[in-house]
Amino acid sequence: QRSSGHRDGRTVVSTPRRPHARTGKFNTVVGFYSATKHALEGFSDSLAQELDPAWNIKVSLVEPGSFKTAAFNDTNMIMVPQHPAYANPALPVSQFRGAFLKGSGQEVDTAADLALADASLAVAKIVEFAKLPDPPLHFPLGKDAIAMMRGKIRALVEEIDKYELWSDGLGN
Repeated sequence: QRSSGHRDGRTVVSTPRRPHARTGKFNTVVGFYSATKHALEGFSDSLAQELDPAWNIKVSLVEPGSFKTAAFNDTNMIMVPQHPAYANPALPVSQFRGAFLKGSGQEVDTAADLALADASLAVAKIVEFAKLPDPPLHFPLGKDAIAMMRGKIRALVEEIDKYELWSDGLGN
């Protein structure tokens, strides 16, 4: 069963009535964080299409991978034990958790392997990127970000190919 409720005074969300089914036991913050990133991407895509090129306003999404920052230290990130329902190492939530634990120096119970990149080098690249006269809409930064984006594109193409024939005979 699902129920709708208001969160943050503006966002209407559908939340499971089973507390153990929320966002892989990270908590709802991760769900809202991911939803916000997707919303920003959709907004930016739409905005970029609506702007008159004569205005010379550029829209870009800097989409960084994982970088070593203070967010990954033991003081700023404390992980609770993983719920057994999400312990399958093949699940994305388990891999994500493993990457965070590895970055924080805490114990890692999963095969996830993440090499955290240097944040100061990323900042220099972002400054350089900001000076481009015609920047792209999407700017994945970091080898892991590029790999994730390519994986997402591959999965999307596979999904489209799988159901493409369903559109045959619709008259368009």
